[in-house]
Amino acid sequence: MKTLRSFAALLLLTALSTSLWAGHDRSARADKARGWHSIHADSSSRSERRAARRTALQTRLAEKLDADICDPLIGGTPGLFGRCLAYCKAAELEEVLLERGADTQKLERLAARKAKVLSDYNSRRQASDPQMPCIQQRACPCWGGDYASTSLWTTRGNARCDDNSTGTVLFKSLSAGQSDNTVNIRAYSNAGVGPHFCSVSDQPSGVFSLQYVSETDAIFCGEQISATCSLLP
Repeated sequence: MKTLRSFAALLLLTALSTSLWAGHDRSARADKARGWHSIHADSSSRSERRAARRTALQTRLAEKLDADICDPLIGGTPGLFGRCLAYCKAAELEEVLLERGADTQKLERLAARKAKVLSDYNSRRQASDPQMPCIQQRACPCWGGDYASTSLWTTRGNARCDDNSTGTVLFKSLSAGQSDNTVNIRAYSNAGVGPHFCSVSDQPSGVFSLQYVSETDAIFCGEQISATCSLLP
């Protein structure tokens, strides 16, 4: 009888111990879950605060530098806004230096820095991000909007797009027509070295022009050729 009572007491003690441990384990898991959610929420909160601070800083920089052209990038893909500011301000400086007749070495150093910034911008750019804004909004000085229209090239017929760019050299052209009805536009730029130029030759209209331009303008002319070519049948 004494043995049976001892055995029953042992079973009761074991059951009580198991119940207490299970309760402790459930409590520990609940605490862990609450802690994880707290950490996760805190991490999300920190990310949101960092994003808000970055957006505020970008807004102040845009106001200070008077660079509205870069505003669409504020709060977007990290790194694009700053590179937009750097590139667009360098492009403005390049135009000033060209007007003042700055020495070639200074222009080459500036062109090399711009090429690096543009390359960094394009490597970070996502499909939903725009091309470098201050290149997009520039006009090619060699030709007007008619030459950016697909109708001109399809009307002349035999439209041909050539891209002979290699390394740091941009060389693109778009031609159409035959014999005395030909039209051709070209863009050339040797990054950091030069020369940079664009040209148009339109026999029916009697337009023949070649202009030495800034690297920024030459790049834009090349991009305009690529954009028109992408729309041709």
